[in-house]
Amino acid sequence: MNKTITQAEVALASANAAYLSELERDAERNGGSGTQERRREERQQTLRDDIECCERELKEVKHISDELANRLMKLHQVLEERRDMGTDWSLARALEDRVGSYQTVSDDFDNAERLLKKHGF
Repeated sequence: MNKTITQAEVALASANAAYLSELERDAERNGGSGTQERRREERQQTLRDDIECCERELKEVKHISDELANRLMKLHQVLEERRDMGTDWSLARALEDRVGSYQTVSDDFDNAERLLKKHGF
């Protein structure tokens, strides 16, 4: 995964802060020419577009995490049914918990994909 949930949340918070900062500066400005007003509106629209982009990215990253957590849940259930509750079962459960709660640590996604591939999921 290219972007973690934490990175996506930080990007969204930054985009929101930039927009609010621009609105505060705009509120302190005196009226300007039509050209100045148009540039201000264009700048604010760009910042709103940035926020929307960050929101979409966050939603996408969470969706990918949810799908991965579901695959890990299925894997650990299958291993339970086979009474194979060893290391892979424990790893699948731990990864499912972290990925599903959006509390991943480095390499969780890579480890999850390797484990799922190992078992044909």
